[in-house]
Amino acid sequence: MIFKFIMIILLFVFGFLYSQQIEINRVDGLLAKSKETLYINTIQSLKYAKDAAMISENEKNSLNMAESYLQIAYCKNILMEYEDSFLYIEKGLDESEVKKDDVLECKFREIKALNYNKLKLNDSELKEYQKIIKLLSDKNDIKSKILMSRVNARIASYYLNKKESLYSERFINKAIRIHRELSKKQDDNFSDNLNLYSIKGYVCLNNLKYDSAYYYFNKSYPHLNRIKKKYIQFISLGDYYFELKNYIKAVDFYYRSLQELEQNTFKDLEYSTYANKKLSMSYGFLNDKAKEKIYLEKYYINSDELAGSKITNVQSAVNAVENEYQNRSERFRKLNWIIFLSAIMPFVFLNIIMAYRYFILKRRKSAVISEKNLLLQEKDHLLEEKNMYYVKLQQKLDVTMEEVIYEAKKNTTSFFEKFQTLYPEFSPRLLQCNPTFNLGELTLLAYVYLNFSSKEIAEYTFRSYRTIQTRKYALRKKIGLKKGEDLYVWLKKINP
Repeated sequence: MIFKFIMIILLFVFGFLYSQQIEINRVDGLLAKSKETLYINTIQSLKYAKDAAMISENEKNSLNMAESYLQIAYCKNILMEYEDSFLYIEKGLDESEVKKDDVLECKFREIKALNYNKLKLNDSELKEYQKIIKLLSDKNDIKSKILMSRVNARIASYYLNKKESLYSERFINKAIRIHRELSKKQDDNFSDNLNLYSIKGYVCLNNLKYDSAYYYFNKSYPHLNRIKKKYIQFISLGDYYFELKNYIKAVDFYYRSLQELEQNTFKDLEYSTYANKKLSMSYGFLNDKAKEKIYLEKYYINSDELAGSKITNVQSAVNAVENEYQNRSERFRKLNWIIFLSAIMPFVFLNIIMAYRYFILKRRKSAVISEKNLLLQEKDHLLEEKNMYYVKLQQKLDVTMEEVIYEAKKNTTSFFEKFQTLYPEFSPRLLQCNPTFNLGELTLLAYVYLNFSSKEIAEYTFRSYRTIQTRKYALRKKIGLKKGEDLYVWLKKINP
């Protein structure tokens, strides 16, 4: 009788464990499908992840719940539904398995940083990356290294946007070095949102290393093609040819990027806005005023839509902070009641902690609201910039590069005046470097900026070659250029 009872118990336990394993396998299968369809059909990917979350919640499996919430948060980020993304990030961070696993926590913080990046809350983004580096600094496993590589690359991108070349180069080189140490066969589920070589290409382009930039932009193609983001490479190659002043090729690549964007299942406003702006500028340099105006209008339409989207999404970030504050306050209220019943002193101590945390959360909320107000100001500034751009555009309509070159070769009195119309920032920036520049020196620097040789300048200005060389030598001393530094390259850096 006892033997039969024991057998029944064992069969029950075995059946229960077996059914649990079946559900775990179902969750793993759904998450695998979600990752496979992430960029092919993000809506379907989200559905798979939500089905996985529902099964995990029914089974109360903390690890599966965390992995499902992570995938949902990532899908929501791609779909620009940041409020929901923040919500699932907070749900994931509350899971017991996440609190025990630094790598899993860092993956949630990584997506939170991506949300902040899209909302242009760059300081909040950088803080999340710094938290990740702190958590993983003493770890040497493969998953930690993969995360460290991505985070260093994103910090490089942060500094690249701030035009701090030294820091951006340092971080991207570190990211690539870590990446090369890793086995290429390792699974990296969340590298899909990042391409190290595109960032490296822009760092090289920013440092005027054109051959290296071209190499890395082309090296990025296989990865971007795999994740259906070829338009990023087309834009980067457009920027490359734009810097080389090959505006015909630049136009070709910007146009191809817009074609790729139109075929996407989700709308990427940031890239389409940028591509339209660069197309307008390129056609302006090609003296095609009709197309310049067409793409300028598209740029402003995209800009207005993007500005409106940012304001709405910043509110999502504010809501996420408020939800975090409310959830934590509710948990602390319940905990307070229990501690109050057990002892007075722990209650007093906990209230001090609560007050401190309340202060921190309120300060964070205020910071996000302040960033929201700054974004509203940015929108007003964008409208003002739009009007200013139209004014400057109208001025430039009367002056083309061909006219300036013609005036330079003829050494007319109106040459420098027309040059300043085309490059209005040229003289002010030089005078910031050295206020003692006179008109003759500024005019000579304008000839150098247009890439005329000393022999050509001497011919056009009716002076001897030796005189031009002497004056250029004097200007180098006045600027403070070191031996070996190219005056033309220096001028391009001052006035890109």
